[in-house]
Amino acid sequence: MRRAQGVAVVPVMLLAGCTATMADLAGDRASTAWVTPPAEPGPVEVPATFRFRNRSLGSVRVESARLAIGTVIETVPPLPATVGPGGTLEVRVTGSFDPMDGDARRSVRLETAGMPSLEMVLEARFVPA
Repeated sequence: MRRAQGVAVVPVMLLAGCTATMADLAGDRASTAWVTPPAEPGPVEVPATFRFRNRSLGSVRVESARLAIGTVIETVPPLPATVGPGGTLEVRVTGSFDPMDGDARRSVRLETAGMPSLEMVLEARFVPA
């Protein structure tokens, strides 16, 4: 008896070009700073750094950021950015807070067209004098 030679078919998943979403970026999304009001009246700058790791097998595209007034950011890598699998995105946020306004929050949203945004919150709480 002769056996027929066969071809084995093995499914292969192609990951090239796989796109992930903002929800795949893992990391803290809120920062609270306890601030002592300055001796002189005026705003206080409060910095925070948010680090996000891409926990997916695809790349996450971050095109832009939407900022609150009185807030500046710097990202590494700079926007627009693509964060590959296992890669990181660092967002340095500085918010300007006036003690006269009391405790306050500033939000920053990372955005890409067609996807839900990723929101970070920087909160300043003023220590009573």
